[in-house]
Amino acid sequence: MIRDSVIAVPTCGGDLYVCRRQPGLLAFPGYHSFPGGKVDADESEAPFGHPLLDAHPPRLMRALVREFEEEVGYDIEAAAHAGNLRSLDLIGDSVTPPQGNRQRFHAHFFRVDFVERPRLTADASELAEGMWNRFEHWYRQDLRGGIICVAPTRYILQRLAEPPADGKALTFSLRARDGDDLHLFEMVRGLRLIAVPSHTLPPADETNAFLLGDDDAHRVLVDPSPRDEDAAERLRRTVDRAGALHEIFITHHHPDHRERANRLAREWNVPLSMSARTRELIEKRSGAQWFDGVPEVRIREDGEVLTHSLGEPVRMIAVPGHDAGQMALMPDSRAWCIVGDLIQGVGTVVVGGEEGDMQLYFESLQRIIDLDPAAIAPSHGTVMGTTFRLQETLKHRRLREEQVLGLHRQGLGLDDMLERMYQGTPAALLPLARINIESHLGKLDREGRLSV
Repeated sequence: MIRDSVIAVPTCGGDLYVCRRQPGLLAFPGYHSFPGGKVDADESEAPFGHPLLDAHPPRLMRALVREFEEEVGYDIEAAAHAGNLRSLDLIGDSVTPPQGNRQRFHAHFFRVDFVERPRLTADASELAEGMWNRFEHWYRQDLRGGIICVAPTRYILQRLAEPPADGKALTFSLRARDGDDLHLFEMVRGLRLIAVPSHTLPPADETNAFLLGDDDAHRVLVDPSPRDEDAAERLRRTVDRAGALHEIFITHHHPDHRERANRLAREWNVPLSMSARTRELIEKRSGAQWFDGVPEVRIREDGEVLTHSLGEPVRMIAVPGHDAGQMALMPDSRAWCIVGDLIQGVGTVVVGGEEGDMQLYFESLQRIIDLDPAAIAPSHGTVMGTTFRLQETLKHRRLREEQVLGLHRQGLGLDDMLERMYQGTPAALLPLARINIESHLGKLDREGRLSV
């Protein structure tokens, strides 16, 4: 189902008001955006009695007025009647692409141009901040990788700062057809994401592949793992359309991060790279023949430069814990960090088994938190602003550990802990929850805390 939404793009002369959403929100966490939201099913169809507002469908205008007042505390209807509204124009629309999204919207963008710049107050429950600045300021910030946003927002920033020479009005319609090639998202400049259908753990059903590297730099595809030939062919077309490819990099050895990656490396005739430990684990799990026919296998190390994005080196960062060989990727600007399965936007990370280590996992979370990238990109789910989710994950894991320790001191065994801690969890996921508990117990034992 595709729902209608409305977005207000507030301008005044050459100034534009941009919000940044709270990093703890489920939808577009930490993103730069404009005020707006869903159109309710029961929106009023009553006219406003003002030509600027009545020029558009009443239900859309009612939603726009309501959302604007809720989010930034300003009444557009009152402004129109008071003469502070120069124009209100529909400038474009977009439909959320099918890949990488659980909920889709048909968004209607309205430019709301004021005579005098109004005082807008961002609602702290949804917006971390909101501010006015020149068109050129916002566009320069975006070009430097300092803006996290969806494609329509980026298009608006560019067109306002660089209007066409022919003087045509700002208009757009951005839509991806179902069944087409996989969609390429770029929430942060230089970080291109392709949500690829994969054999991963539910509730996720896609693994993010990332296409990195400036046009004149070494171009790398990270974690291609299409689940079948149809997904592989759609991925090929998407990557080929983006330009030449020079390397495939695997963040860690789990199958939902490398399925068909060896075959794709052969077809594109490019090297396949990973950490030394990831290669060892792949050979142990799939045999050395998994690498047969791959043009070259490259071993990448912590701190090594993989490619360049917006002119900045993109470096390897060792983040073991979930997997012993896992590597993250981050440019020196710290505009973003690909964190692999350090966290997940969909589902929960499993830490344990032969290659898992809860202590290393805690340390890896803290390492990225300390580096403080502006955006984090997990392998499952959306790009997120700030390290908020990493901090919350570490906090949650520490609470879980104290819960495990407390239950252990009460004399409960592993099965009793599982029943107590994971009530309501689907039966299919309980074995994974059990692994997490075992990993916590192992960490506590090594620290000598179980015997206290």
